[in-house]
Amino acid sequence: MRYWDDKDAHGNKLTDGRVCLVIEPDDPTLPSIRTYGRDKDEVLDKVAKTAETAQATITRLRSSVPATPASPSPTTAPPLTTRRRLTEAEQAQATADLSNPAKSPAALKALLGEAGFDIDQANLNQNARRVAAVAQEWEKSHPDFPRSERNDRLLLNTAALKVGFQNITAAALDAAYQELLSLDMLFEADEAVPATTVPPNGNSDSRTVRPRSATSYRTNALRSAAPVARPDKPKYTRAEIDAMNSRVYRDKYEHEPGFKEIVNQLSAATA
Repeated sequence: MRYWDDKDAHGNKLTDGRVCLVIEPDDPTLPSIRTYGRDKDEVLDKVAKTAETAQATITRLRSSVPATPASPSPTTAPPLTTRRRLTEAEQAQATADLSNPAKSPAALKALLGEAGFDIDQANLNQNARRVAAVAQEWEKSHPDFPRSERNDRLLLNTAALKVGFQNITAAALDAAYQELLSLDMLFEADEAVPATTVPPNGNSDSRTVRPRSATSYRTNALRSAAPVARPDKPKYTRAEIDAMNSRVYRDKYEHEPGFKEIVNQLSAATA
């Protein structure tokens, strides 16, 4: 359950102008998540950053690669991770374990790793290619989706948090899209940009991103929409000017900026 609240976690009304997005997990044993901000845009940006951070953590855990510092010192190169080679005894044991159904998966992984093949990375790459293909097909069947790089990340991150990155399907993207719409988290579509090739999930396999168009999106689902331009309304009507006495009329005609132009426009319109 998700909703906007004007109170803090203690039930006290927020009096400093902030707003709060409350996310109550389906599991009643888990606490509610409250995100505060000066306005809804700031709150939603915080939620998006949290989702991106969570997805990065999930990816690191799945690939079993130790996390590197987020901001390494510019003068200090990050340490290189070296793969430990199997000893002759470990290779012999792994070879023997291939015939044991309970141990054969780990033994095969160890022997492949010794030969230079990282099966975890291969699985990650395969999942990334599959999810990229699913996302492309999903976008083709959803022309109303506001296409932008930020919305792409939000959609995949939301789906990954629900079902796990490797389990993303078109149905998971549908559910993520509806949730983003209900929370008003989608950004306005980007203007048309040249097609570019980007690696999905940060690996060497690439996919082509087609140009974005700002003409296809749900206006009621987007924030920061441009205001509708309306024609300027004259400050005074013909009836209001005719009702002025000669002193007021003369004073405005001689001293008020724009009054003379309004009189001339109305006179031309009724000529």
